[in-house]
Amino acid sequence: MRSYVFAGAFALLGASAAQAADLIVDAPPPATVDAAYANSSIYVQLLGGVAQNLDVTYYQNGNDNGSSETEFGYAVAGTIGVVVMDGLSVEADVLHTSRDYAEADNGEFYTTTSLMGNLKYTIQLDDTFSVYGAAGLGYVWGTDEAPGYEADYNGFGYQLIAGVSATLTDNITGLVEYRYQNQFDSTDNIDGTGSYGLDIPTSTLLAGLKLSF
Repeated sequence: MRSYVFAGAFALLGASAAQAADLIVDAPPPATVDAAYANSSIYVQLLGGVAQNLDVTYYQNGNDNGSSETEFGYAVAGTIGVVVMDGLSVEADVLHTSRDYAEADNGEFYTTTSLMGNLKYTIQLDDTFSVYGAAGLGYVWGTDEAPGYEADYNGFGYQLIAGVSATLTDNITGLVEYRYQNQFDSTDNIDGTGSYGLDIPTSTLLAGLKLSF
């Protein structure tokens, strides 16, 4: 009788072990992130900062007609982009800057507003920090304004960008970047004159946030 009891106990233990092994074998694999989806994320950026007090240069009939000093001003930017492959992004970008004429307190100021398409490459340094560089081409609209006077100067231009980013959460990143922007040809870009131009390069230091989807 005792042998039957021991045999039954061993059989029960064996069945339990087999059932546990089946549970382990049949457990579903851990969820994985689709690399193609992760590398195709869309993002938006909002930035603001300082426009450097670079000189502006006037042209008449293609010749340098003197320069004017400017004050430090402000700059704001917005970007929408998509990561097309590891490290490489394409972006559509708007930048607006404004700074005052520095040589007299007469209410004169200069503005630029640009629409650019950028190609950006990002290098991941570690789990938190990255560095990036970008180059953009597009169009720049500008004004030279004072009480009773306004001149528009428009033309195709370019920008160069270098920055550093820090991951704050899964989809929010902090950014600090430097931008240089200018028109390709500023010698006759003032609308309606045909012979006057204004070269107003912009040099900006911006900080902001990037939101990824």
